[in-house]
Amino acid sequence: MRFRPWPGAANLAWVAQAVMAVRSAKVFIVTGKGGVGKSYVSRSLAEGSARAGLRTAWVSLGSADCGRRQAGPGVAAVAIDPRQALASALTKMVRFRLLSRRLMDSRTFTAVAAAAPGLGDLVTLSAIADLASRDQAGTFDSVVVDGPASGQTVALISSAHTLKGLPLIGPLRRMSEQLRSMVTDPRRLSVVITTTAEELPVAETFELQTRLSALGVSQAARVVNAVYPDHGNHGQREWIAAAGAFPDAALHIERRRRQLASLEVLGDPTSRLLLPYSFTGVAEDAVAEDLWAKIGGPQP
Repeated sequence: MRFRPWPGAANLAWVAQAVMAVRSAKVFIVTGKGGVGKSYVSRSLAEGSARAGLRTAWVSLGSADCGRRQAGPGVAAVAIDPRQALASALTKMVRFRLLSRRLMDSRTFTAVAAAAPGLGDLVTLSAIADLASRDQAGTFDSVVVDGPASGQTVALISSAHTLKGLPLIGPLRRMSEQLRSMVTDPRRLSVVITTTAEELPVAETFELQTRLSALGVSQAARVVNAVYPDHGNHGQREWIAAAGAFPDAALHIERRRRQLASLEVLGDPTSRLLLPYSFTGVAEDAVAEDLWAKIGGPQP
C-alpha cells in the first residue's frame, strides 16, 4: 500500500482559504473620490444583486442615519457603528462580555485606542467580515459596502496588514491574519472604483488602483459615472454647427468626446463600465441589472 504524503503548510493554507470562500459571501467595497456618486453606484449594485435573487446587504459606515436609507426590494440596509464594532471585536478577543464592557468604559482602553488610530479601521473591517460570514444568523449572499473616499478605503484595507501603535500579537494577530486572508482573496472581496470623467477624479483613480494592486486587492471594475450618452460623433457635431442647429446638441457631443479622452490614462477601456448621466439620482432597473451582470458575484 502506498501512502500519500501529508500536505505541506502551503497546501493546508490553500484548503483553508477555499473553505472560507465557500463559507463567506462576496464583499464589494465601492470607493472613489468624494462626490463621484459612490452611494448611487453602491445602491445600484446592491439592487442589481437583489434582482439576481441574492440575499443582499447594502452597508454604510459611520453615519448615524445610514441604516435608515432607502434601497430597492430585497436589499437590507445595514449600518456599521464604529463604537459598536469596537465593542463586538473586543468581546471576541477577551471572550467575556461584561469585561469587554468595562474595558470600553475605561480610560486605559480609550488611551490605547487613541494611540492606535488604525484600530477603528481594523474593527470596522472585522464587522464587514462578520456580515459576510455564513456562520452568522441572517446570512447574506453578497455584501455591498458604500465605502469611504479613496484614501480612507486604503487605510481600511491596510489595517489588515499593519496596525500603527499596537503590536499584532495574540487575538489582534489572529484577527489581522483572518482579515488579510479575506482582503487578498478575490473570491471573497473586491473593490469597485468609482470615478467621473474629469481630471482630478481620474488622477485619484489612477493612484488608487496602483495602491490597491500593491496591497494585493482585487479590483472588480472601474465604474465611470455620469457619462453623456453616445448620441452623435465628431463629424455630426461639425454638421450641426454648420447648419446653425440648436447649440446644445453640439455641446453634448463635445462633452462626451472630452470625457472619453480624459479616461485614456486609466488604460484598458474594456475594464471600464460607463454609467449614463442620471438626472433623477434614482437607480434605474436597467442600470442596476446591467451593473451587477457585468461585475458579477456569488450565486445563491
